Formats: sequence, structure tokens, C-alpha cells
Amino acid sequence: MRKDYFEITYKLRIREISAVVLTSLVILFYAFPKVVESELIFEEAEFTEILNVEIVKPLQQQQQFKSARPSIPIEADEESEIDTLDFMDTDIESFGDWGAPPPPPTSGNRPKWVQYDQAPTPKKALRPKYPDICKQAGIEGTVVVSFWVDEAGIVDQSSIEILQSVPCLDQVCINAIKKSKWRPARQGRQKVGVPLSMPFNFTLEN
Repeated sequence: MRKDYFEITYKLRIREISAVVLTSLVILFYAFPKVVESELIFEEAEFTEILNVEIVKPLQQQQQFKSARPSIPIEADEESEIDTLDFMDTDIESFGDWGAPPPPPTSGNRPKWVQYDQAPTPKKALRPKYPDICKQAGIEGTVVVSFWVDEAGIVDQSSIEILQSVPCLDQVCINAIKKSKWRPARQGRQKVGVPLSMPFNFTLEN
């Protein structure tokens, strides 16, 4: 019996088809992976470029801020660690009294004379009461008292001093000065403290 042509050539055709398929796969394998790989490399390079521009700069700023911070002291665990530390030599005596404000002026270091444009004036007239005991004893005279009126118009009681004394009349003059309130002296618009001397006259005719 004569065999059909397709049956005779079946194996040959299978081989040819397999060869064509394999050849096609090989061509695709070598052709398309190269394109995909090149695209991946391009995308990776582009992504790396973005990271270099947008991420590195904030990191540099953080490093600058971090370097400006003072170091935090850490307690040493052992005495040997303390011995290995280097401390700067500090001369404590050279500091002196940096924060100490200058002492307020006292009666000993105040100037004897201060220039002013407007003299201090008492808010009320100073009229010490003539003691009855002094009147009965017939004592009269002039008491001169020096004192300091500061820039607030307040009399420094420690500065009160009798320059000319009448023993029976001195205390009433001192009391009158201690209770007095003043409008301070001025240099232009600036208030200043000044020394004053004030006489108090006592006569029996009054």
C-alpha cells in the first residue's frame, strides 16, 4: 500500500518547525533583553541623579546644624577614663568680680560739688519746731546742716551732718531734713544727686 506524502514527510516537518521555533526564541532572547537592560540602566542612572540632587543637600544642612550643637557631657564609668581626659587650664583668679555691680556711692566717696542747671527744691518748706525747753532757756542761734539729695529726690539719711551746731536745736533740724521730700536737681533733662547745705535760724523774737 502506498503511503501518503504527509505521513512520509511528517517527521521532517516536525524537525523544521522545531528548528524555526528555536531559532525564533534564540533571536528574541538575544534581541529583546538588550533593549530592556538598556532601559533599566537608563532609569537607574536617572534615579541616581535625582537622589544626588534632592537628598544630599538636606544631609549637608543637617550636618551643619549638628556640628553647631554643643557636645553633651557623658558621665565616665571608671576613674581611669577620667584620668585620660584633657582639661583646659583655667585660671579662676583671673575672672575677678565680673558680675558684681559697682557699689552705690557713699558719703565718703560722693563729690563735694556737682554742677547742675536746676537746683533741687523741697516739695514743702522745712520749718523745724522751736523746742519749748530751748525757748525757756533763752537759747537761739543758727544750725547749718549738710546732706545729700539723690536723683530721686530722697535724702540719704547717712549723709546728714551738722556743720554748725547749737546742741539744743540740732535734733529738730535733723528730724526735719529726714522727713523732707525734694524735687531733684537737673543737668539739662537728666536728674542728678547733689550735696546741699541748709541753715536754720532760731530767734526768740519769732
